[in-house]
Amino acid sequence: FPVTITLYSRVSLGKNSLIFNYNKMVYLPKIYSQKDPYWAKSKIGNSQITFEDYGCLATDLTMVARYFGHDLNPKEFNAKMKEIGGFNGEGEYRWGAIMKLFKDITEKYKRTEKKLTDEEIAEIKKALDSKFPVVLWLDYNPRTVKNEMHWVIALDYNKEDENDILIADPIDGQQRSLKEYLGWFVPSARRSIEAFVIYEGKVENDEVQKIMAENESLKTKLNAIAQILNN
Repeated sequence: FPVTITLYSRVSLGKNSLIFNYNKMVYLPKIYSQKDPYWAKSKIGNSQITFEDYGCLATDLTMVARYFGHDLNPKEFNAKMKEIGGFNGEGEYRWGAIMKLFKDITEKYKRTEKKLTDEEIAEIKKALDSKFPVVLWLDYNPRTVKNEMHWVIALDYNKEDENDILIADPIDGQQRSLKEYLGWFVPSARRSIEAFVIYEGKVENDEVQKIMAENESLKTKLNAIAQILNN
C-alpha cells in the first residue's frame, strides 16, 4: 500500500523551539555523529585518541567538506588527512590542512580571548547569511569552573535572540539550539564561544542544498522504518 512521508521545514528545539529563516540557512547534506559505530573506535590521524571521545572537530570538518561537494564520511576524511599530515601526533587538527586537501575551501580561524564583540557576532552572522558554515569552539558546560570544550557547526541564528543559534552537533548527529549548552542563569553565547572558524567556498543553489538535505532526512527515516519492519 502507498506510504506518504511529509518533510517539514521546522526544527523542534524543546522550550527553545522556533522556525528558522530557510532562505539563508546552511543546509548540510549530512549531519554525522562522532559516535557512529562505523568510525567511533577509529584513531584520529596517527594518534591513540578515538572519534567517539575526541572526534568532534574532525567530524565537523567532514560535514564542512561534504557541504562543499566532497562526498566523504568521517572515516574516509580521516584517511585523507593522515596522508597529508592533517593531524599531529596527539590527534589535534593542524589549522589550514583542509585547504591543503581541498583547494576550493577557505578556512578562516579566529581565537577570541574575551567574550565576543559586536563585530565578531556580526562576522558570524554575515558568514551564515552568505551560506558559509561557521564552526564554533565552546565550553559546553559553563555551569562548572572546568573548561569542557566542544566543536559544533553554526547553521543559522535567531534575529531576536543572539544566543539562539541553530547548530549541527557531532556528539549525536542532531540539530539543536546552542542555548542547550549555555549557562542556566545568564545564557551567553558571547562568553561560551572561545573560537570560531568560517569556511568559504562555492555554495550550491539554495534549492539544490535544500533538496540534498531533505533527501538525506528521507533516507534516514526510511532506514529507521526498514529496521523496525525487519525486527
